[in-house]
Amino acid sequence: MTPQLDENTLLYFIKKSTEFLDKKGIPSARLEAEILIAHILKLSRIQLYAKFDMPLTTIQKDFYRKYIIQRSERIPTAYLLGTKDFYKSSFIVNESVLIPRPETEELVDLVIKYWIKAEDSFTALDLCCGSGCIGISIQKARVNGNFFYLDISPTALEVAKENFKNVLPHLPFQDKNFIESDFWNAWEGMQELDFIFANPPYVLPEEESLLSEEVKKEPRLALVADDFMKMHQDLIMGAYKNLKMGGRMILETHPDKAKDLLQMGEGLGFQATIQKDLSNKDRFVIFQK
Repeated sequence: MTPQLDENTLLYFIKKSTEFLDKKGIPSARLEAEILIAHILKLSRIQLYAKFDMPLTTIQKDFYRKYIIQRSERIPTAYLLGTKDFYKSSFIVNESVLIPRPETEELVDLVIKYWIKAEDSFTALDLCCGSGCIGISIQKARVNGNFFYLDISPTALEVAKENFKNVLPHLPFQDKNFIESDFWNAWEGMQELDFIFANPPYVLPEEESLLSEEVKKEPRLALVADDFMKMHQDLIMGAYKNLKMGGRMILETHPDKAKDLLQMGEGLGFQATIQKDLSNKDRFVIFQK
């Protein structure tokens, strides 16, 4: 006969929460239950295993129940935690910004390893910056660059500013380098760029209904491209105008549209190539002026 668990212990609440999330159809329910309680207790998941018999306080129980209910309503875990790890740093995230994806780390890795040397001086723009995770991660590794961050959403820019201060406390913060604009409208007359890193919306409207309930909680403005080709034409034309000769842009995009964007870029005068991601999908298009 299996001994009954003490209803005040950590293990009891993890098991009950796992059962509840599983019934609600949440994938990896045990993992989710452990991540949320570890956050409340300020422990790592590994540390939880040594504390299964620990009694939870009333406040801890109340917080845990609240998180579990919110997660059962398909609110993304990253929004509940308020942070998401990305390329060796922890970034603030909320409902104003997309949650950073693993494939976007591949973009950062490519730029750091193959495009920019540690001693290089350059000017770069994180276009559609959202949380700022792309530009900030690159700037952390390549501190001699002059970086700008641009997004149409003022609330997203506020998140990017906070992430800059948290991840790069050793670098001077300049509010003027964070620009609220729809692509290039606010860039007129500003300096030419060596590099552009762009992760614009690329979910197609016909795919929107197929997204998970969690993804649907993310900002639609940053996710769905209502007129994919027109939006990207404006983006790529502006990039050609604002890049220095020899300058490069890397664009994360929809794998089914990468070839169309390559042809568009070539038609505008770019040399363009497609870079596959680790899943062998046409995820990135690289444009060189």
